Amino acid sequence: MKNYYLFGTCCWTLLIAITSLAPSRSFGEVGVDIRHLDKVIHFTLYMILAFLASGALRKSENNELSTTRSEKLKYLWIVLLIGGYGFFLEVMQELMDMGRHFDVWDIIANIAGTFTGMIIFVKAAKN
Repeated sequence: MKNYYLFGTCCWTLLIAITSLAPSRSFGEVGVDIRHLDKVIHFTLYMILAFLASGALRKSENNELSTTRSEKLKYLWIVLLIGGYGFFLEVMQELMDMGRHFDVWDIIANIAGTFTGMIIFVKAAKN
């Protein structure tokens, strides 16, 4: 059986890279002035990524959701990998000098979104 969560995780990871590393001028003016909208976007992108990655983890375990120590370590790895990925992209934004800059609050939004996505997945999978 095809693992749609894994495919979605790969595609979403690529989408995040493209949108994170694109020059800021490529997005133009949004026309909406919502304070910290970029943090909401970071949170949402990484929430979806964590949800998909959690599904890929579950699918690889014969559709069974477990709370064993081993399973909990896998979720910890998801947080570390996704958090590291977000940190890497923030550093690249600074180094590429394309109108984007490193922002620690973006990383915090990424990590908060990651935890939220995993929690939503675990709660939904239990039902």
